[in-house]
Amino acid sequence: MIAIAKLFDIFPGWVWALLVAGLAASNFVTGSRLSAERLAHQSSKTEYAQRVADAERQRADAESRNRAIEKELSDAQETHAQEVSSLSADLDAARAAGRAGSQRLRDAAAATAALAGQACTDSATARVRETAANAARVLADVFSESEQRATALAGIADERGIAGRACERTYNDARDKLNGS
Repeated sequence: MIAIAKLFDIFPGWVWALLVAGLAASNFVTGSRLSAERLAHQSSKTEYAQRVADAERQRADAESRNRAIEKELSDAQETHAQEVSSLSADLDAARAAGRAGSQRLRDAAAATAALAGQACTDSATARVRETAANAARVLADVFSESEQRATALAGIADERGIAGRACERTYNDARDKLNGS
């Protein structure tokens, strides 16, 4: 305590007053800066919280839009699947009708071949009759085989065409939805 008292005696009172005033002023400036920094920090926290809330809201909106687009695409795909099913049923009915018509045509060709074999009863023309009957049978067989192959190829082409158009429609719908059209 004596050392402190001696210290006060070394410097005049106005120096001590100036030193205390300087410390008080320094303390005031530091406090003001601290207060300003706290205010800036609070403002930054508020701004950050607002930006986070905005980003979350935008994410939720985007997710909602994406779900709506996904639902529309799913519905479009289901509609296309139903159309494909309907087209396939129509195609099956047309194939059945074609097979029935083709069978009638084969039967007619076979009947014609049989009639060609019976056209002449004269023994002199028996060789001509037999040759004509064989040619008619060969022609009927070739026609029957070519018709069966054409039917099979047409069936494959029809199935691929239906699948291709359905795929193209689904792709176009998805592209339009994703592009915002």
